[in-house]
Amino acid sequence: MERLSGGNVHDVYTDSGNIIKVRHTGSPTGLENMHTLASDILYESLAIKDAHSIMPENFPDIVDDSDADNGVIVMTRLFPEGSMTLKELTGKVELSRSVIESLANVVGSFHNQADAHLDRSGYRGHEYFNELLQYRYGLFNLPEMDMLVQELLGDTKQRGILHGGLSPKNILISRALNGEMQSRDIGLVDLETSCIGSRYFDIGFCMGHLMLHGIDQGKSEDDIRESFISSYIKAAKTDSLDELKLDRVAYGTMIYRLDHSEAAYPLANIDNNMKDKIYIRFKELFQEGGG
Repeated sequence: MERLSGGNVHDVYTDSGNIIKVRHTGSPTGLENMHTLASDILYESLAIKDAHSIMPENFPDIVDDSDADNGVIVMTRLFPEGSMTLKELTGKVELSRSVIESLANVVGSFHNQADAHLDRSGYRGHEYFNELLQYRYGLFNLPEMDMLVQELLGDTKQRGILHGGLSPKNILISRALNGEMQSRDIGLVDLETSCIGSRYFDIGFCMGHLMLHGIDQGKSEDDIRESFISSYIKAAKTDSLDELKLDRVAYGTMIYRLDHSEAAYPLANIDNNMKDKIYIRFKELFQEGGG
């Protein structure tokens, strides 16, 4: 059995062509209500089964969750020929329009299909979504972050089932690529923070990470933003999005990823000057259209 990754919340191994995830008990977030139990993995197992049932090419299936009370589930490997995370990909090659649009298609399709086919009753709701937002944005001493949390909690127009953790380490890219990337080359894993909440969080959290990696590569964040939004709207079959609200989430996410006390990771080409520009733009967004 080979260890693939791990941390405070879980460890991931591979064995006999399957993926084994082991959940820990603890409180890595410092928030009382985000205290994790090993048995919480049964909730994630049910969310994975749901996601796989509507999008089998993009989510793993559960092979065995009989030991979930002890924090262990076994899943299929999405890409038998191997994969890399989006975080690994951006460290090797340029972030292409094909990757951005394919990822937006998968996220939009997931939201659309979840609305049409999944039962919401078994998912965690408002209280958990609040704790998730507090962990991502509430630990900063910024009034704009507090406003962002309240804005997302109050959103009712884009409310639905969320993935809840669309960061680059939870997005898989198939190594068996042939030409332009397509939606089937994208995999989404780690549904432990799946819940009911504002889809602006899922969309903006994912888009903010893409914009951040784009900036690190010298790309225009506006081009990444426009490609992602237009592709998402088509796949989600929604008429439009509140782009100001979405931008607030995206820039808040960039700050979270750059400066969070527990979840930050450095990017080589984002210095303090660029970081200051991101903070300034985030604050400006709350002066536009009210806040």
